Amino acid sequence: MVTLGIAVAVAISLIQQEAMASLETYPPVFSDYPSDARFITIQSPMIARLTMLFDRYTGATYQFVSKTEGGNAWQIVTKLANVLDSHQIDGAVNYMIYFSGLATKFTFLVNVRSGATWQLAEDTESGTLFWNPIYILQP
Repeated sequence: MVTLGIAVAVAISLIQQEAMASLETYPPVFSDYPSDARFITIQSPMIARLTMLFDRYTGATYQFVSKTEGGNAWQIVTKLANVLDSHQIDGAVNYMIYFSGLATKFTFLVNVRSGATWQLAEDTESGTLFWNPIYILQP
């Protein structure tokens, strides 16, 4: 009976290992891009749903989505107005996106010239993503 119990435990362990192996993730692979590249594709390390086409000059962000009629498209992620978003240089990189490996709520869009910052948020009714401004607290 002990031998049967050990055999069952080993079998369960092997099944669990196979299941975990099927969940294994791999680091994204991408080509290098010039430091002044306007458009780049980026993806959250946590969720494939956050695959984006990003315009580093204007801060425009597009989410990779499946169309209801089939196929795929880039859908704009609305950026709400931010009073600190006042400085941009034409023809230059002005924005960056930070994807945390901790949680999706720690995804930020930053104007690297002015410090204006937005946090990625989701409309609870439609499921649509948007950039919500974050302001600096004044003492």
